[in-house]
Amino acid sequence: MHRAMRKSQQASLKRVGSLSNPKSFNDQDYGSLLKICLQRCCWFEDPTFLADWTSIGDSNVQTAHWKRPHQIHRNPQFFVEGVSRFDLCQGTVGDCWFLAALTSLTMQQDLFAHVVPNNQDFQRNYCGIFHFRFWHFGDWVDVVVDDRLPTDERGQLIFVRSCDKNEFWCALLEKAYAKLYGSYGDLHMGQISEALVDFTGGIKSLVSLKNPPSDLWKMLKRAVELGSFMGCHTPSLKGREQVLANGLVLTHAYSVTGVEEVLYKNRTEELVRVRNPWGGKTEWNGRWSDQSVQWHRVDPEIKQRLLISRNDGEFWMALQDFKAHFSNLVICSLTPDFLKDSNQQEWALSIRRGTWLKGYSAGGRMDMKDTFCMNPQYCVTLTEGDMDKQTKSCTFIVSLLQKPRDRRRNKSSNFHIACLLFKVPPTEPNGKLPQSFFEERHLVNRGTKYLNTREVSETFQLGPGTYVLVPSTYSPNEPTEFILRIYFQKRNYQKDMNSNSDLQHPMPALSRQDDSSWELIFDKYAQALQPVSRPNWADYLSPPLSPSPMWPTTMENPEINAAGLQRILNEVFLEDQKISEGFSLDSCRGIVLLMGFSGTGRLDKHDFRRLWGKLGFFKDLFRKSDVDGSGMLDVTQLSHSLQGVGFGVTNSVLKLMALRYGDSAGRISLESFTNCFLRVEFTIKMYNKLSRGGSGMCLTAVEWMLLTTYF
Repeated sequence: MHRAMRKSQQASLKRVGSLSNPKSFNDQDYGSLLKICLQRCCWFEDPTFLADWTSIGDSNVQTAHWKRPHQIHRNPQFFVEGVSRFDLCQGTVGDCWFLAALTSLTMQQDLFAHVVPNNQDFQRNYCGIFHFRFWHFGDWVDVVVDDRLPTDERGQLIFVRSCDKNEFWCALLEKAYAKLYGSYGDLHMGQISEALVDFTGGIKSLVSLKNPPSDLWKMLKRAVELGSFMGCHTPSLKGREQVLANGLVLTHAYSVTGVEEVLYKNRTEELVRVRNPWGGKTEWNGRWSDQSVQWHRVDPEIKQRLLISRNDGEFWMALQDFKAHFSNLVICSLTPDFLKDSNQQEWALSIRRGTWLKGYSAGGRMDMKDTFCMNPQYCVTLTEGDMDKQTKSCTFIVSLLQKPRDRRRNKSSNFHIACLLFKVPPTEPNGKLPQSFFEERHLVNRGTKYLNTREVSETFQLGPGTYVLVPSTYSPNEPTEFILRIYFQKRNYQKDMNSNSDLQHPMPALSRQDDSSWELIFDKYAQALQPVSRPNWADYLSPPLSPSPMWPTTMENPEINAAGLQRILNEVFLEDQKISEGFSLDSCRGIVLLMGFSGTGRLDKHDFRRLWGKLGFFKDLFRKSDVDGSGMLDVTQLSHSLQGVGFGVTNSVLKLMALRYGDSAGRISLESFTNCFLRVEFTIKMYNKLSRGGSGMCLTAVEWMLLTTYF
């Protein structure tokens, strides 16, 4: 097992969502469901990923018949003679990026056994239920699926299949991945780096082969030595795949399965081994391909060891040809050791979760002079003791990952994102940096570009000093959540394998510069509440109404209920509002319903952070509108506030707001202002969601009951 993998397991044994303790996706616990099916002597049918067209999604599939493996083959096996990279053959959906990454995974047995848990087959305790594990935006999740697979009219699997017709592990794994991202159709088109990170939780490094680094060969060898995962892409042709005369496919992902140096004509030839996830459909037919004449000039023993001439989609090519015909190379490693010359590096990893919130923390790019400073800011200080003695610098790697805004992968397009790094002069005061600070002379990574991709990463060699990281979208007011991962080369630190925090190893403090008070407030007021009763998924024919429950609450996962939120709002949020009557318990219940994604009537740490960011924005907006400092807004001031954030309302609606949220004179207090804005924001969001075809609201009785519950 990888050294880094062992450390990660030991460092986070108790944390839910860790490598050794993954979260149950959709709150479906594999062990509990398996036990229920065995007790009832029934086959599992997944109510959250139905055997119908909703799971097929947008694809070219015309007909689909859902069958279990024993209905497809008389002797189904989970594995046939173990696992091999040659097992995989791509199906109808264009998920070559996923299959190319899966090919790499089959070559690392330790990690493969984590993604594909052991003791799954069609013989012992079989009841049609399987599970797989993926790293999903900061957490490891365990995804349960039934084994009903879509087949065509001939009874053949429509999507990925094994070269052995009775082997089904890869088809079931693909189904679990499709469930994770919405549907099979949502796997169409992607980047191999996405799947590599999802299989490993590692850090990716993207290498452009149009202008490759001078030490590319050294980097490739280093990655192979450390067991890193590698893949590559051919240039894109308007999003369409096209087979070239040389056997390569444009707009296609391949896996890199090996590198080798051979003696050829009295010189060393550097070779790269590549595999097409299509299997034997098409291979490279140029220099060093299976039938090329170059192999006749190689030592017979070496040729026998390296060349397996068969139609399996795998081939060798010279490094020069590799650089000429592929557009980029992706390396994904559990640690960034492939960048260094020693296997003995120690790395610290810090993970920070944040949100770009419209009007509050989504400030856009650096040249947005009025808003850039609104973006989240994270500070780190490096000392002389952190530096490498030879280079006098410290390796510092930053990875910024944006989360999707929709459950369906292809329904949520990526924003252009980047993470800018600034050097802070010693004379700069502490605290959040003002707009006047952000200029070119303080910027460290001046060549950074905003990329329309899920994740961007960058490596720095930094000297001692204080630095500030600013993750941002290209345009302001582009709301989504993000994960910031920082890898730092450790020096002379004591190991702490029992740490439960996001810091897997000690490292210089990485602090949020804008407002970290929310975390202190949450820790002070949160409590371990009694768990609510957990439903038995086997009794459901369809999933519960969204949002689905989260269970249960423990001391490791404290939450805030309506009463706790009332204390926070009245004791902390309104502490400087002398004339305020305070938030009622009923209004706090409404706020919890609006902000809590779990559907339990409580706010977890993630929900509370989102709410606290909104509260800060509402308070600032209220103060700007309260020009006379009375602590109350009249109807005109309320109208200006609404228009200032893009909420246009008619005079009749404005009067109703004053009656609903104002006092006898129609004046609005801060707590009423907050309730009003939260509900207006929610109402507009729900209208946009439920307005079908842009022709107006069309609700079922159930949807109407759900909507009116919030008011």
